[in-house]
Amino acid sequence: MKKRITFSLMFAIITFIALFAMLCPRLKYNVYTPAGNAVFKTSAANGNVLTIGTVNPDGNITLDNYNPCVVQYDIPNGDTAKTLFVDFASSDTSCSSLTIESSADGSFVDKPAINVNIIRGEKYAYANLDSDTSSVRIWFTSDCIAESVSFFNTKPTLTEKVYPIPTWRYIVTAALAVLIFFLFFFADTYFNLSNKFTEHIKLNKSRLTRLVLGVLTVVSIAAVLEFILRLIIGPDSAGQKFSMASFGIFALVLTAVFIFVFERKTIALNPERAVAFIIVAVGMFIIFTEPFSHNSSDEDSHYYWAVNNSFVGEALLSEADYNVKMTKKFFLEDSNSISASLETVDSMNALDQHITRVNDVNFSIPHIPAGVFIAVARLFGADFRTKFIFGQMPMLLLYAVLCYCSIKKLKNGKMILSVIALFPTSILLACNFSYDPWVTGFAMLGTVYFINELEQPDRIMRTRDAIIMCGSFLLAAIPKQVYLGLFLLPIFLIKNYKSKKQKITYYLIVTIFFTILFLSFAMRSTASLGGSGDPRGGAVNPGEQLQFILNNPLSYAKSLLKLLLDFFSPLKAHKYVTFFSYLGQGKGTFVFLTVLLFCAATDKTAQNRFKGVHFIKILSILIMGGTVCLIATAMYLSFTPVGYETINGCNPRYLIPLLAPVMLTVFNPGIVKLRQFKGYNISVLLIIVTTLILNVVCIITVPML
Repeated sequence: MKKRITFSLMFAIITFIALFAMLCPRLKYNVYTPAGNAVFKTSAANGNVLTIGTVNPDGNITLDNYNPCVVQYDIPNGDTAKTLFVDFASSDTSCSSLTIESSADGSFVDKPAINVNIIRGEKYAYANLDSDTSSVRIWFTSDCIAESVSFFNTKPTLTEKVYPIPTWRYIVTAALAVLIFFLFFFADTYFNLSNKFTEHIKLNKSRLTRLVLGVLTVVSIAAVLEFILRLIIGPDSAGQKFSMASFGIFALVLTAVFIFVFERKTIALNPERAVAFIIVAVGMFIIFTEPFSHNSSDEDSHYYWAVNNSFVGEALLSEADYNVKMTKKFFLEDSNSISASLETVDSMNALDQHITRVNDVNFSIPHIPAGVFIAVARLFGADFRTKFIFGQMPMLLLYAVLCYCSIKKLKNGKMILSVIALFPTSILLACNFSYDPWVTGFAMLGTVYFINELEQPDRIMRTRDAIIMCGSFLLAAIPKQVYLGLFLLPIFLIKNYKSKKQKITYYLIVTIFFTILFLSFAMRSTASLGGSGDPRGGAVNPGEQLQFILNNPLSYAKSLLKLLLDFFSPLKAHKYVTFFSYLGQGKGTFVFLTVLLFCAATDKTAQNRFKGVHFIKILSILIMGGTVCLIATAMYLSFTPVGYETINGCNPRYLIPLLAPVMLTVFNPGIVKLRQFKGYNISVLLIIVTTLILNVVCIITVPML
């Protein structure tokens, strides 16, 4: 009983901390209120409306079709001001931001525009103007009621407030923690989880102890080597007497050696632990040594989703959060400069002191793990850089766990999956803000369960395995629903069912999961066609683009064929194997592809001669080709200007989740004899890991020394 209570209490405390961090954040913001007498004060209705929107006598501002309502206010009698206040009718205004254009000569080209954020619950909008400002134009971006517009020549009163948290949030946090306690308590009663957990720890106690001591020893030796290096060559280029970059190189190389020594007895049959350790070691190395900048594809938007999902209901964001989203002050001109990276750290930490905007949370399942880690770091007072690092860690750990489970589940083809999992591009994405590792990891897991059933056609299909397989494909396709083609694998699973009931149960599970995904895909597609597309693509219009495709099918087919030939060209493989996004292009793509093809042809046994093997080969190839066509069409609709001959936005990294089904089935059954060589696994891993580490060190660390 004592063990059960302790076990349940542990999970309840963890749940309480996470929920409290997300539901009850105690964050501060600045409030500016007028001080002294106004140089000029007028009602909002007395301005000169420059757009179609309307300003009623009571200050009720109504937009026309969501277009901004621009109103100009001029200070009379030649007076000037240096502060502006807009007083709203109540603190419940729906207006969250304004854009202020100011001018000294009436031209409105002599001064930069100012963006003003309004915290929910406050009724003043404050803008800091130059002292010679005589006119302003206010861009109202939502319907609201503005009572007055005032100009001052005095500094405002500054007050620091804590954003109010409703009492119900504290109650819900406590209630859910108590609920988790009882759920685990009753689950432990029936499944004996606490005993299984403690027994596992006891059985692996010596191994875990050696692992921890080994890692601590490696880190200590690396620190000593770095200390000696600095005594010999002096501080690094930024004047630091302890360089994280060179320390990281020592630590990574020693860690890799330790892993191969520590796992030498298990790699031949169970390489999954070594692969997972390598992923975590290389990933942590990248996280702590890469320049603090916009480093990977779409990191700006993925970070913004992650930090939004560190809250529940409404997100309280700082100027630093916004700067990442806009890549403002977060895109180093010299990404190889330690000094520039350190300056970015200081700048972002300073901009993170107060919240400047509040918006509704855009819920995203793949970004929740990062959101939870960011929230917990924030709860304990971490600065922006530390919160950012905490947010990078969970996707890396999840990717390592999914790769571990996938490789462990496979009976044949472990090295095929290991090579794909250790692509430098995959690991870079896993340790920066992205959901590509989520897609790749769950696609691998679903594929492995599918292959496992194919290889054992007479084994009873367990409901749990069917749910894991279909659930993995569903989770893989949730962020990018163009991967719904992966569901063709479980739909066409060739199995010798023992009874009609078993077959019905299996296809019921497949139907339920596929229906959920298809409905989600249909709703998102419909919404996209009715939307304006991605503004980063230029003058895009999904509806008009679809009409263009229907009217010019041959023209679009030509564009699609050109893209497919480019996508599948071996000469372009470096774009998804050794590509480090904004950090540069790595080397050794030929090594990775050669080893991958070698493993695809040799890492098999007689079990791979499953029933319907040729059909599955064709199906895997069609899934890859069809998915790329879906991706291309989606990008043509939402990211490419109407009628373009080329398709914008298609990144070769989208092929990575599709490699496992093809490589595990097309080269089948392979050359069995080579797989039986005792040093097969360790030889493959040594080649791949060496190439991986050389890439990471040369691309990320050497330039930062």
